[in-house]
Amino acid sequence: MKTHRPGKANPLKDAILQLEDYLNHLGLSSGYIVIFDQRSQSTPAADEPLTTQTSPSGHSITIARLALPPGRRQTLASS
Repeated sequence: MKTHRPGKANPLKDAILQLEDYLNHLGLSSGYIVIFDQRSQSTPAADEPLTTQTSPSGHSITIARLALPPGRRQTLASS
């Protein structure tokens, strides 16, 4: 689980590398990443809500991007 905050880099690349380490350690072939998007305007074409891709070492990774409502973004950003 990661958060994509305004003005910060997309956490997906680091999340995939972290998940790959876990999957290798546990001997699993697939896993999930959830990204909470706190940006006020995300790019729909680049940030599909649910995608599956193959990691560099061959794991199947499902990525769920959840856009947070504007009021919730403010609450999470300050905590």
